[in-house]
Amino acid sequence: MARGGGNQVGSKYRFRALTPGEFEVGPVRINIDGRTMRTEPIRLVIGETPAEPPVSPNDLRATTEADARRVHVGEPVIVSYGLLSRQSPWYGAEAWNVQYDTLTMPVQEDVHVQQLPGHGYWEEGRVSVDGRSYQPYAAARVAVLPREPGVTTIGPADIKLQIHRRAPRAPSGPPDFTADPAEMNAWTAGIWTPMTLTGEAVSIEVIPLPSAGRPVSFSGHVGRLELVSWVDRTDLLVGDTVTLHVELSGDGHSHLMPDPEIAFPAGFEVIEPDITHSNPIERDGSVRGTRSYTYRLVANRVGGYRIPVVEVSFFDTESESYGAARSGPFDLTIVSSGKE
Repeated sequence: MARGGGNQVGSKYRFRALTPGEFEVGPVRINIDGRTMRTEPIRLVIGETPAEPPVSPNDLRATTEADARRVHVGEPVIVSYGLLSRQSPWYGAEAWNVQYDTLTMPVQEDVHVQQLPGHGYWEEGRVSVDGRSYQPYAAARVAVLPREPGVTTIGPADIKLQIHRRAPRAPSGPPDFTADPAEMNAWTAGIWTPMTLTGEAVSIEVIPLPSAGRPVSFSGHVGRLELVSWVDRTDLLVGDTVTLHVELSGDGHSHLMPDPEIAFPAGFEVIEPDITHSNPIERDGSVRGTRSYTYRLVANRVGGYRIPVVEVSFFDTESESYGAARSGPFDLTIVSSGKE
């Protein structure tokens, strides 16, 4: 941010008070062109947390939404946690606003929980609940995979936040973000009060996977998968290395996709693969990911060999049937290097 023909850079730090009392934030030192500049220390007075919440229960609500209530074992349920707030603008006479901190989910052994991208932002527009207008906030989204059939209850999550009330001396108009530090301090000063909201529990009916038609290679993955593989060479000398790439993609989080079982031929020393994962994405209402394997095979015996078909099985919830993704095979030839 430029000001007065010069340049300005800055950093913002947040402190959370754990106990009441008086504290001092020491000076900040900055080295510029061989000179050391320092700020003045800041004195903080932390009072006791008010016994009563600064807003009524109708001013803040925790929300919990699941995209499905009946799924198969291992089929992900997308659960969205959020807030509904009736917070007033910065510059109102009784201004208060909400700052989201963290979300804590209960530990459950019957489900696997995976954090999804896309959280921590105020949504556009407002919603009406019981005749009141609220601003929605997307706190967190998770994919929940049930492990056992039956009724699974996803326990309530705790949303920790801070309620900020404007200082009485703050200007009455809208904030000027180009103002000098003294004026900005007048805006940000005030009373910060921690609060925890607890959302509702969600019950999910989990049905077992069918036993009919289940492949021997099936290891529990629910959702369609695609598989591609390739090698960087097919003709080798003894001592050469061939690289096999296997890429598995499809429904579900990549960390939970099954590992391919490959019966590598004799004649090679197989090195443990390098495994990489993509960040989960959402497409057409489902979570998708990619898991990649890089195998290195060192040729140590003359002959002709075959890397067999790579196969990974899955259960497709749309067709209610099992399927398999396949790729390969690859024929390799190893000849003498003349150095044996």
